[in-house]
Amino acid sequence: MTVHHTVLVADHNAKEAETFKECLQNNGYRVLCASSGDAAYGMSLNDAVDIVLINRDIRCMDGKTLLCRIRENGNIPIIVFADDLSASDKIACLDLGADDVLVTPDNPLEMVARVGAQTRRYFILNPAWCDNENEHLLQIGELCLDTENLTLSKNGEVVQITPNEYKILHTMMRYPGRAFSKEELCRAINGMIYTNYENAIMVHIFHLREKIEDDSKKPRYIKNIRGVGYMMSDN
Repeated sequence: MTVHHTVLVADHNAKEAETFKECLQNNGYRVLCASSGDAAYGMSLNDAVDIVLINRDIRCMDGKTLLCRIRENGNIPIIVFADDLSASDKIACLDLGADDVLVTPDNPLEMVARVGAQTRRYFILNPAWCDNENEHLLQIGELCLDTENLTLSKNGEVVQITPNEYKILHTMMRYPGRAFSKEELCRAINGMIYTNYENAIMVHIFHLREKIEDDSKKPRYIKNIRGVGYMMSDN
């Protein structure tokens, strides 16, 4: 069976999460599960997640906060669910960036159908993805990042990169043209901010430019955005 996309299920209810996981896997999805908001946020940064299901009542970072944090870092589909949702709850979640909000369905196949609708809208109907037959390949100019084999190539030649360099490239190549702060790139690597992280990110960027740019002093791919951070581009 062909794997469609990776789904992150953020749900403190272990039985419920396992039910969703089983149904999604039976329909070809790769599924990650997190029982706390903190763990889910870390997974969203450090794995190639394509869509997130959030139980609004999840612990250790509530569902709405988790929704906001994930939305700050990208535009992937997010579905929020809960056993009880008022109209004001639904409106609040939608205003915070959720793509869909629903009362936890009795039939888990409804959730599978909603995941299918959201991924279809985002990955198939979205013009940015229409020409990409190999969704696990992120391509910008001569660079190609294979998110299945975790490898980078330039003009077909493999470029040796470290795990942290891979995480930075994966974050930036998913959203070419978007500027990322050093803080965002630090979170992409570690899931948290630490002392002197700005210097560490600058070192990683320096080494990446040495590996992928024809002239690291006149970068073609990794651009400095004054007052913000870095952007991946081929312009």
